[in-house]
Formats: sequence, C-alpha cells, structure tokens
Amino acid sequence: MTANPIAVAIREAVRLLRESGRHFKSRQVAEARRLLEQALIEMELHQMSKKLLGVKIPEHLRFADLQLARDPITRAVSFNWDPIEAICRASDIDIAIMRDGPEDNVSCLIVVWYAFHRETGGDQDPIQEQLLREVRREDASPYN
Repeated sequence: MTANPIAVAIREAVRLLRESGRHFKSRQVAEARRLLEQALIEMELHQMSKKLLGVKIPEHLRFADLQLARDPITRAVSFNWDPIEAICRASDIDIAIMRDGPEDNVSCLIVVWYAFHRETGGDQDPIQEQLLREVRREDASPYN
C-alpha cells in the first residue's frame, strides 16, 4: 500500500514546524502546528473508519457511553466495558479477545469506533483526542 501523499505532506509540515518552533517564538507557528496535527488526526480517523466494516456498533450506543477517562497522576486510561461487550455481541466477537488479549485489541476497537463516531458527526472526545496526539508524537519520534 502506498503512502497517502496528503498524509506525507502533512507529516513533513509538522516535522518542519516542530524544528522551526525551536527557533521562533511565534503563536502562528504553534497554531499552524496544532492545525496540521488536527488535520492529520482527522485524515487518519477517516482512513481507520474504513476498517470498521466487520464491526457492528449497536444504534443505541454513543461513544460517550464508553466514559473514557484518564487518571491525571498515573495517566492510566479507564472506560466502561459495557459498550465494548455490546459491540462484541453485535459483531459476534468473543469478548475474551478484548478483555484477555493484548491491550492493542481493545485499543484498536476504541480507535476505530471513535473514527466512525467522528465521521458520522459525533463530537470530539478530549481524552481520545489526547491519546491520538500522544500516539502520533510517539510515531514521529526518531527513537521509535
């Protein structure tokens, strides 16, 4: 699969802005960086939502039902398992895959659900947005 040229351009712009941000104290540079990072998040969420094909989100569920939270001290993420169980039942997925499997299993389900949520007009979730930004920074790290 070839890289999306828009994504490549946005990533490069963010990288350049990060470098220039070290040399300039400019609100415009910071705002441009924030806007580019948000554009990248939105584009990647759009791509991820296409992966949702095999997962069924019951109509009564809302992303907010997940009650995604983060401990301000430990930074640990918590959420309500009931919506995950409902999605698994509707999608004929064994809940043990989410509960007992690698953390990435449930993380991916939440990210894909969020992408679908946003694509269908759902509001931003501040915790999920924070987590997506952190993943993006880790992915952009030269040490990754």
